[in-house]
Amino acid sequence: MESRPSEIVRSLAGHDAGMYYMVLGVEGDKLYLVNGKNKKLANPKIKKQKHVQILRGQSEDILSRMKEGKLNDADVIHRLRVGKEIENV
Repeated sequence: MESRPSEIVRSLAGHDAGMYYMVLGVEGDKLYLVNGKNKKLANPKIKKQKHVQILRGQSEDILSRMKEGKLNDADVIHRLRVGKEIENV
């Protein structure tokens, strides 16, 4: 399954295996991932799609903030926190 912006994914491979990210963008088989802490909007992590697992679908609120250019790292942190809480219930 192909990832889309604002989805929450978990890394399956690499030194960051098990970490949660939000998809910022997609370019071919590469994903631009952010978590708002060590991988911020200004410097996203690049990872291949086959190395992540999609956990949560797109968020209309986040997508609209992306389009308006108003997305910030605090929004990303909040989205990931909510997504992880839902997964752990």
